[in-house]
Amino acid sequence: MKKETDFRIYLCDIAGSLLQGGPLELEGNTYVGDEARKKGMQIVDLIRVLGVYFKGK
Repeated sequence: MKKETDFRIYLCDIAGSLLQGGPLELEGNTYVGDEARKKGMQIVDLIRVLGVYFKGK
């Protein structure tokens, strides 16, 4: 459970930075403005899906 929690916190930190509009470099790409916010929302959606998945286990 500890590793899952750490990974979720890591994803939340990334999503938070992106939702603020960046700039954030991730996997060799730099995201700023609306593009950053869109990526941030995709990560938030991923966090939700993972939450549902792990609750089911």
